[in-house]
Amino acid sequence: MYIHSRTFRVPWLRRLRPDPMADINPLDARKRGIEPNQWVELATPRGALRVRANVTEYVPPGVVNMIYGFPGADVNDIIEPDYRDPISGYPGFKSLLCEVRKS
Repeated sequence: MYIHSRTFRVPWLRRLRPDPMADINPLDARKRGIEPNQWVELATPRGALRVRANVTEYVPPGVVNMIYGFPGADVNDIIEPDYRDPISGYPGFKSLLCEVRKS
């Protein structure tokens, strides 16, 4: 429903997902004791965001997905701007290790 960060300001779209959410696989959520729609902390070495857990099979186990640019919880803020993959040296392009825990 959101295309990059352009459609957050469309009121009827914002009502569909009013809070920032991170998509997490049910297996990962269960391991962490996380329930659907529960507030969680998405953390990297650079910082953390408080978001709701969207427990879904949309993402595979071991992966967390979050729409960037969400007002007040922009996932770009917790990613180093010059992050490079430690193995290949290739730019991470918004993909890196993080932790999700109950907040």
